[in-house]
Amino acid sequence: VFADDKLVFQFIKKLMTEPATKMTGELLLKDERSSRFHVLSTPFFSPDGDLEHLLLIFRDITFQHAMEARLLSKNKELESFVHTVSHDLKNPIAVILGVADLMSEQFQSFLDRDGEEYVRMLKEESHKMLQLIDDMLQIARIEQRRFDWEDVDTLAVVNFIVAEYQHIYRDVPVVFIIQESLPVVHANSTMLTQVFKNLISNAVKYSDPAKPRAICEIGYELRDGFHH
Repeated sequence: VFADDKLVFQFIKKLMTEPATKMTGELLLKDERSSRFHVLSTPFFSPDGDLEHLLLIFRDITFQHAMEARLLSKNKELESFVHTVSHDLKNPIAVILGVADLMSEQFQSFLDRDGEEYVRMLKEESHKMLQLIDDMLQIARIEQRRFDWEDVDTLAVVNFIVAEYQHIYRDVPVVFIIQESLPVVHANSTMLTQVFKNLISNAVKYSDPAKPRAICEIGYELRDGFHH
């Protein structure tokens, strides 16, 4: 990146003295908008090996550079916000878990079967909430880290989500029809699980209320090498 007149002069001088060298770089001008250009120098030779032409391509990347800087700033703001929110959310969840543990330890004799089930669900859902908060932190750091990719059994993911849904919403009349040959795909397990949760939840939420029960079919087909 050339930020002053001296470096710009050196760049142009090198092009003139070494025209046979293919060069690339960025040029930053001292104008009102701080214009930034991507510069590509490409030499063309005759069959005898003599330099005939020197092609210089200047591409204005001022707007692109400004947007990249703005995006980086917004990502930092997002990460800071998520850190703050996650801290504020984790504290009350920790209290809920502590109370649930206290109830199951000191008030076990006062709980009937339903009471024990409610305490178990309270613990289970609180741990899931903590996991969701951790997942939010991972998403906020997406510009700083790469997601771990692995082979994910989508049938296992879907069966887990459906079992969870049927357990929590036992009074909701939903029939799930799951294709047994759902594929194993290379993906990020956390993100793929969240995608299926959203799809299944929306499918049930927006089903026809006039019908006595909702039917949710989950399957796929292979087209042009892609899973649909």
